[in-house]
Amino acid sequence: MSIELLQTMQWSKLCWEQSFAEVIELDTLLPRVGQHYPIVLGRNEDFAVEGRAFILWLPPHSELNGWWDKRPSEILQSYVIEGELTNRRENWEARELSFDFRVISLQKLVDSFPSCIEQDSLSNHSPLPYLGQDAISSWLGWKSTWQLDSSWRFEKYEINGYIYLMSSGSEYMSEVILSYEKDDLYLHYSADLPSVGSYSTLITKYRLPHKEQALLQQIFSKAETLRDTSSQALTDNQIHGADYW
Repeated sequence: MSIELLQTMQWSKLCWEQSFAEVIELDTLLPRVGQHYPIVLGRNEDFAVEGRAFILWLPPHSELNGWWDKRPSEILQSYVIEGELTNRRENWEARELSFDFRVISLQKLVDSFPSCIEQDSLSNHSPLPYLGQDAISSWLGWKSTWQLDSSWRFEKYEINGYIYLMSSGSEYMSEVILSYEKDDLYLHYSADLPSVGSYSTLITKYRLPHKEQALLQQIFSKAETLRDTSSQALTDNQIHGADYW
């Protein structure tokens, strides 16, 4: 079973000044269980409805700039916030949706991976993004980007046994988090993020079949390695504030 995430909420707007401090205690930023928060989602997630929801929380710098910008290690300080969305309000002029959100639980993103039941790649549809009209004529989105021109970026980062891989170009971005179990490559996180269209962000446990695994391994072998600048002189419960951009 996969978990669908919403990720256009900008939590940093609820604590803007604090988000730019040099060093921040993580506990002072994280949402509190039982508390209510105003949630604003962007046009790419206008499909959201009232009810139970899972929302991705990122440290301020990664939220504003992406994991790939200077601090891919903040994947380990990212969280999944489970809660209840109520009081849906539409602002189509601003192309936003607003809700009230009561926090039920929070868990580190990587700690949520083991809770997913493994999907059998032989009997389930792939969580990776596919392009095309139907299952017969569609093709893997990662293959399409890999075969396009050199304006596409492919970047990677390895941390604590996980592999982060990102592709971006032509107003489109995809991200995955993977790991190996023996010779099998597993997908734990997949985000399909077009600039126009609906986002699709999933936590899953999916053993990639040979064709998908071979393609992502090929991309990984050619991708540029990201450099991280965030881990100097920090405790496990600290993060650097966002850089101005």
